[in-house]
Amino acid sequence: MRTKIQGVGSLLLLLLWGCGPVTLEDMKAPILWVATPPATGPGSKELLITLKEGGEDCPNLSNQMRAYFNDVEVPMSHAGQWSNGSIIMGPGPRCFSTLFRAEGNGLPSTLGDDVTRIHITEGGKTLHAEIQGLCAPRRVTVRSPASGVLRPGDEVELEWQPATDEVLVQGVTLATSTSAHDVARLSDGTLQVEGNRLRFRLPQLTGAREGTAELRLTSGSEGDYRHRVTRCEGFVQCHFECRYPQVQRTVQVTLQLG
Repeated sequence: MRTKIQGVGSLLLLLLWGCGPVTLEDMKAPILWVATPPATGPGSKELLITLKEGGEDCPNLSNQMRAYFNDVEVPMSHAGQWSNGSIIMGPGPRCFSTLFRAEGNGLPSTLGDDVTRIHITEGGKTLHAEIQGLCAPRRVTVRSPASGVLRPGDEVELEWQPATDEVLVQGVTLATSTSAHDVARLSDGTLQVEGNRLRFRLPQLTGAREGTAELRLTSGSEGDYRHRVTRCEGFVQCHFECRYPQVQRTVQVTLQLG
């Protein structure tokens, strides 16, 4: 009985959006997802721009719709449709959202630009999204003490780059050749995060050895950082992801105990 109900539901959904293509003007709650590779480095070289409708809808969009990455057109791979399921995906219905895709030699030459601009257009309507430093290398440096020489009791300030990120770091550990120590945590107030600056006082370190040491950032389930979208116009949500990001979470320092 359940299989029959699922089949009827799938048929109704297929019929609902099978009446003809939906225009950009018709969409009520367009959601943008962008996944882009870095311009250089390892990993899959595939750019994906996905446009979906919020809620339960899964429209088959007009093939007159165009997507652009920094003013370079990205071809439409498919226009969105309901599927009645498969062995791999499981029983339906499943929504395959509208996808624009480029890879290999078809990737835009503007992939490494500092600013990523997406616009989707059809007829007289255009939706815009923009973000800075999407695939810029992430790194942490010591701002204070400027020498990089740390002593227990010192006020330490680290800087996360790029400054456009929302920093989600939860703690800092210090590792020497003989031991590792939790030196600051957001949860207990020993770590303060303001913008892209992280501040803490270095505590006494039992069992530590002087010399070269390493500060390491620790994070929670949401990762180290979140991209700040600077423009999301016409969409109800804009999501950006850099595939295979370059993130340096450690910085070398010198520890003095005397």
